[in-house]
Amino acid sequence: MYEAVHRAALSHPEIAFQFIADDETVFSLKPTTLDQRLIDLFGERVVGSLIPVEEGTDVVVMNGYIGSHPSAKDPRASIPLSQSSVYHPPHDQSCGL
Repeated sequence: MYEAVHRAALSHPEIAFQFIADDETVFSLKPTTLDQRLIDLFGERVVGSLIPVEEGTDVVVMNGYIGSHPSAKDPRASIPLSQSSVYHPPHDQSCGL
């Protein structure tokens, strides 16, 4: 449940979210920008290590952030950002889209 609420909060920073589990507030977030929502959920240290990415064509525009989460145990781990996740392939493999 935590992951689903976390993803929704990232996907819609313009909406307030309050997550309560076992009668304890896990987080209470006010409407804000994506940048501030990332800071609210991951902290300034993690967000400061992310690199903004934006690319577009006539067909599609993609934007978001790339970087590795300091506590990731799996080299393919990702932080869900916006409406999709950013995939981090292992260093010895290539990834094509």
